[in-house]
Amino acid sequence: AVVVVNAEQLHNRTELEGTFEDQVSSADLLVLNKIDLVPSHALPDLESQLQAYAPDCPIVHCRHGQLPPELLFTPDPARLARRLEDPEPRPHSHEHFETEEMRFPRTTKAEVVSVLRELGALRAKGFVETDRGVMLVQGVGRRIELSAPPKGLPEDMVGRVVIIRRGEGAPHIHA
Repeated sequence: AVVVVNAEQLHNRTELEGTFEDQVSSADLLVLNKIDLVPSHALPDLESQLQAYAPDCPIVHCRHGQLPPELLFTPDPARLARRLEDPEPRPHSHEHFETEEMRFPRTTKAEVVSVLRELGALRAKGFVETDRGVMLVQGVGRRIELSAPPKGLPEDMVGRVVIIRRGEGAPHIHA
């Protein structure tokens, strides 16, 4: 699993118990986002904190959630297909959240935003083809943005959006 960590939250040591610990400790890849909001000299300490939770997990730094798409989508579709065909469910400790990959046929920007909001997506990332061409979809809560995709995007990634949303019985926390 790819886990996005807010560098500012980690730096300020805010809400680091419970779900945060569970998610970071089970990550396959940690994305330290918003590094522009913390002093650069603090980054080694933040990495050390993350490595305490997930000792062998790679950490990638980014700003504004900007990541190369190959980090989020497997470069080996056959491997992904084998994983999806695996009949044995794998244990997962984050029962309060659901992750799913949605497929979008050619659509409009408004339709993508509407569908993701209707589903209650907490996070969304992927690529869709719209009446304005291929666009990168990035969403956090109700803020869903469509923008120009990176150059050299593999065609098989278009029409795929990964979403994370609350599962049934999940506690709803209001800020």
